[in-house]
Amino acid sequence: DTPYTHLVLLVTPPAAAAAEAAGVDADGAAPKSYLVDVGFGGLQSLSPLLVDTEEPQLATEGGTYRLTATDGGAYLTAQWQLRGEWQDMYKFANPRGRADVREVAALVCDQQVANFWSFAWPEARWTGCLFAARIVGIDRVHVLNSEKCVRHADGTTTRTPFECSSEVLACLRGEFGLVLPPDAELDLALIDAQVRKGAPSTFHVASYAS
Repeated sequence: DTPYTHLVLLVTPPAAAAAEAAGVDADGAAPKSYLVDVGFGGLQSLSPLLVDTEEPQLATEGGTYRLTATDGGAYLTAQWQLRGEWQDMYKFANPRGRADVREVAALVCDQQVANFWSFAWPEARWTGCLFAARIVGIDRVHVLNSEKCVRHADGTTTRTPFECSSEVLACLRGEFGLVLPPDAELDLALIDAQVRKGAPSTFHVASYAS
């Protein structure tokens, strides 16, 4: 009975359009539903994922994903394959699953509480950390506080620590193309102190992290 805190977007195009996209004859084709959920972030696929199959799906930006039925088919769990192992990301009500689960409304009050907590609670990651992420080719580039991490399609990871706030600013402006406010240097001054302490995950730079 866990309340829903997020929404995912399922798209069901007309049968003919779905068949055309798949390169097959539209006659008699049933409409297909796709998970279109780039807003989840992290390692989620930027390509639509077909809902009506549990077969692995290769995303255009690299990475292999699948949606597998759980809880007796009531939910679908989105998974990402890392070095041959499937990693769970999240689960959502199966649109073809049990009605008692499928038809439960995602209450606005639950979403509001979860959303407010995620950006207002002082100890939440979103308020105490600096995040940036983008996809370059088939690599995923992340910045978390004073470290840049590149996740390659083969599952390997390259980590590069920043030595000072100017390197963080240069990365955000150059590799991510972000336009930062004039006082960003002041906001990031705490990075220098935390890097010197060897504690890169505790400083607060939330003023422009969004």
